[in-house]
Amino acid sequence: MYRVVAAILVAACVGCGEDDGPNGSTMDPSSGPGGSTGAGSGGSNGTGGSNGTGSNGSDDDASMPTDPRACPPAGTLGTPAALHGAAVEVLTSPATCALSVCHDNERPEANLGLLGLTDLRDALVDKAACQAPALKLVDGRGGDAALTNSWVWQKLTAPVNSSNVLETNPAWGSSVSCKQQPGQTFGVRMPIGATTLAEDKLVKVRDWICAGAPAP
Repeated sequence: MYRVVAAILVAACVGCGEDDGPNGSTMDPSSGPGGSTGAGSGGSNGTGGSNGTGSNGSDDDASMPTDPRACPPAGTLGTPAALHGAAVEVLTSPATCALSVCHDNERPEANLGLLGLTDLRDALVDKAACQAPALKLVDGRGGDAALTNSWVWQKLTAPVNSSNVLETNPAWGSSVSCKQQPGQTFGVRMPIGATTLAEDKLVKVRDWICAGAPAP
């Protein structure tokens, strides 16, 4: 009897080992729904795996650099007093914009006196630009539209030709004679004698305008 039982057990074991059913040990493990290279949702190449297309990829839009000529996101600009103070440093300094031979308060070029100003909003905001009356010296509404419509910003950043003369932009309307040299419809880029203002200084002017050109 013991021999019969043993023979039955051996036959059962052999049968289990050769079974090609879904639970058999000879089944290719890579072809099942839970295999490491299968198409199942738990596989390493599946939709939930490490090569999936989830929203946490390294190319997230948040990592893209910001355009220095565009306004930063709202709420990241700092306090009004700090923004005004930073802009004053740039726009009223003889080392950058307020050259005594150009923008003093006695005979200022383009009727724009900058030297010694302490309140930029009072002097510049919503005042007509001499060279481009369709624009304001500084548009006080804030945002990217204010940059576009602020003549001070255009004079610092607008495209120029090989002679540093501003290229005509139809959005600026008609130019008015305001001490420009012949052939310089809208004058030259500021500050005079420089290709462009240094980026760290431009950012200070940009942020002040983007924030609505606050007072001190």
